[in-house]
Amino acid sequence: MAMKMKSSRNRPKAWRIGVVTFLRQMDAQQGLDGMYRAGEGVPNLQIRLFDEEVDDFRGKVIEPLSEWKPHGLIVRMSDFERLRTLREHFARLPFVSTVVAPPGLSEVWVVGNLVDTLSTCRDYFHRCGLSNIALFCIYTELAESNVIAGFRRLVPDGSELLLPQKLVDARSPAERRKRRKIMTDGLRGLPKPVGIMTCESTSAPFGLQWCHRLNLRVPEDVQIIGTDAEDLCFGCEPRLTSYVPPNRSIGEEALKTMIRLLRGEQPPPIVRVSGGAIFPRGSTALRDVGHRAVAGAIDRMQAHADRGLTAGDVTRLSKVGRNTFYKQFGAVTGDTPGRYLRKMRIEKACRMLQETDDTVTAIGKECGFKSLESFVNFFRRQTGQTPSVYRQKTRESGKAR
Repeated sequence: MAMKMKSSRNRPKAWRIGVVTFLRQMDAQQGLDGMYRAGEGVPNLQIRLFDEEVDDFRGKVIEPLSEWKPHGLIVRMSDFERLRTLREHFARLPFVSTVVAPPGLSEVWVVGNLVDTLSTCRDYFHRCGLSNIALFCIYTELAESNVIAGFRRLVPDGSELLLPQKLVDARSPAERRKRRKIMTDGLRGLPKPVGIMTCESTSAPFGLQWCHRLNLRVPEDVQIIGTDAEDLCFGCEPRLTSYVPPNRSIGEEALKTMIRLLRGEQPPPIVRVSGGAIFPRGSTALRDVGHRAVAGAIDRMQAHADRGLTAGDVTRLSKVGRNTFYKQFGAVTGDTPGRYLRKMRIEKACRMLQETDDTVTAIGKECGFKSLESFVNFFRRQTGQTPSVYRQKTRESGKAR
């Protein structure tokens, strides 16, 4: 949806940004933490929260927003009909969505890196000793074009169990029979033992429920990784191992992207944020790997990776012995703290090379590298090209599109 930006001469003295999300979910709260962190350095910024899940969406969300007159909206909404209604009422405002939404409902998506999600789950199952890997997807058109295609590229010999969204809450006898056949044939037909990855918050609990119905043992026969909603993962028995996206970093990037839109800049239509991690629980074979210490370490890396934080600092602050921490960190992320930290810095550098005109030297310094030589060497090691070549190629491909 085309939208004319305000010129710099007409900018208001303060930005008012509305955030519409499901306030009770843990991942939404983490995203809000990131937004507040990013907003600390923005003068006269106002952020107001609105709950997607209220009964009276018009009276509790649309009307108060109309009275408040925001300059832009950041949305994390699962109800696309409500999102469409919101867009219709505020068609002149920029929208940033932190979930993949239908075309035309936001200027920019700021989302997790799908390749990171799938490859992290795949590599974790390999460390669990599994060669059989499957995707369980409760799919819509968006899921079919993104998650399924990504899984097929990364796990070409994997299996798929696909359930249409409309059959999840099937009510008619015919739909229930169809759902039962898909789930029964699909789960029983998978080679065992098998690791099942999911990419929507409701898929893993739903799949686990059907494993219990079919007397499939978890994790002996089937291992499951959930995603997105930690509170749902804790509500299952056994508790679900989960892939937790970098929600705080996504929230931080969403606010930065909105500020760029309000300043009249044109960020890329999709901003992908890397840095999520696996948190093992009872639904997979690797269980007690000190996920609390690792979770705290990853949070610190996300907050301070570009501010001089070192792997030694992370290890010290974990309050766990060095050898123990490195073992725990490797079991969860598949990396050492040092490599993981550098990966996060390079990811930020890639975004800056694509989206800003800052010099390579300035970007290296901003991302926490002590010298230009160090920055270029690590960048080439991770991406296979120098920062200057990366910037040139990504901008050329952007023009081609």
